[in-house]
Amino acid sequence: MNATETRQRMLQEAEKLYSEHGFDGMSLRTLTSDAGVNLASVNYHFGSKKELVMAMFQERIMPMNEERLERLNKAREAGNGVASLEGIFDALLIPVAERAQVNGVLDMHFLKMVGRAISESDDFWHELFIRNFQELSKTFVEALAEALPDLPREDVEWRFHFAVSSMLGTLVKHGQFARRMQGLGRSTDIESMFRRLRDFLCAGFRGQVEAMR
Repeated sequence: MNATETRQRMLQEAEKLYSEHGFDGMSLRTLTSDAGVNLASVNYHFGSKKELVMAMFQERIMPMNEERLERLNKAREAGNGVASLEGIFDALLIPVAERAQVNGVLDMHFLKMVGRAISESDDFWHELFIRNFQELSKTFVEALAEALPDLPREDVEWRFHFAVSSMLGTLVKHGQFARRMQGLGRSTDIESMFRRLRDFLCAGFRGQVEAMR
């Protein structure tokens, strides 16, 4: 097993263990045993347990964020420089929905990873945000401000915070929502749930502008 394979094996095992146990409960002894490597390999490739977990998230998040920015740029081009709200939230949500499943089946590791992350300490979540989401958030807030020039910037930022919180809650609680909706004979696939979330968020942003006029 070469260095690249060793690193990838550790990231894969880290994802499994983190999704089940979170950061504090994740054992490096178990990880190295399951990955077939020694503890020195963790230190060599990552330097620490925290950096291993941060790298694990980056493997998942960065390709998704790149797609989000590509979709947002296309939405801006389609709107002659100003993206529609639907285009903005499609860019934010669709890449998440795509990565929440593999071959049409929910990726439970991914869903559990998200759930674990948002339940970690404030310091852990803050560092994860700074590394992976801070610049992305600024870009999306700017796009929303362009789309809604009458909405004060502070309100745009708060509404975006609420939008992201709704996205995370919908993602993590998808199983509970699905069981509830199935009992009512409703569609429960994650794409349709996110389309409904997009429409809800767009209506919320527009409603704030109308209320201020």
